[in-house]
Amino acid sequence: MAEQCPEHLERFKANSINLLPTAKRYINRRRMTLNTEDDKVLNQYLRTLKPNAKTVKTPQIGAAESCRRTDAALAVHSRFKRWPLRTKQIFIALLAYNADDCRALFTLSKKLLKTPKTNQAQPEQKPTEDK
Repeated sequence: MAEQCPEHLERFKANSINLLPTAKRYINRRRMTLNTEDDKVLNQYLRTLKPNAKTVKTPQIGAAESCRRTDAALAVHSRFKRWPLRTKQIFIALLAYNADDCRALFTLSKKLLKTPKTNQAQPEQKPTEDK
């Protein structure tokens, strides 16, 4: 990707953050124990920091293999409706996985990243007249 669109990569790097060091620091400072029931690291931190949050379920066929199969289907048929049913199912599962992954990361981000509160506009008050 770096050679195809370096300007996008640089913008991404400038505006992104790796949440893992922040999550580790948060857990260590509070002397919490990481829940290691799950193989997926994101789910471990999610179960530790937000136990009631929905975890991410990895598709039966991994994300990388799903992308390869999607690319292969696109090389043969450019229209989704012409793809084989199994390839459509794999692609839909990949989209669901990506959506769950983003939601989980957003949930952790809200928990871990403190953003300064903006001054909310106060409703204008009419000056009181002294009589």
